[in-house]
Amino acid sequence: MKRKLWNKDYEQKLIDEVIEDLQKNGYLNDSEFIRVFVAEKSKTKNWSIKRIKGELFKRGIAPKFIDETLNDQPIESDNENAMKLAKKKYEVLLKRNLEPTELRNKLSTYLFSKGFEYDLIKEVSNRLIKDENEEY
Repeated sequence: MKRKLWNKDYEQKLIDEVIEDLQKNGYLNDSEFIRVFVAEKSKTKNWSIKRIKGELFKRGIAPKFIDETLNDQPIESDNENAMKLAKKKYEVLLKRNLEPTELRNKLSTYLFSKGFEYDLIKEVSNRLIKDENEEY
């Protein structure tokens, strides 16, 4: 908030007063923002913890504060989120009649772009592709 106001050429004294007033009235609360942000992104967007941390950092929240708040809050696991996203993407990719190797590569690239770790991506794609092959 300070950065935005500073970039709009407001005086430092006015910026400090506005920030203090917002904090006093409960409109500017980093821990509440992190709580709501994490709940929304992990449940509705199925983001990985890594991506959530990155987005919070981009928004100017200190890494130490991010870690403290995330440790106190239940978050959907990366395994669950990766599997949900992988299933959706897999359904779309199946319609393209891709070779198994290309299918696996596209699925892995997609999950990597969502911030998931390599080992988890490998596990999820192996499980998903193996489960799909067993059905036929």
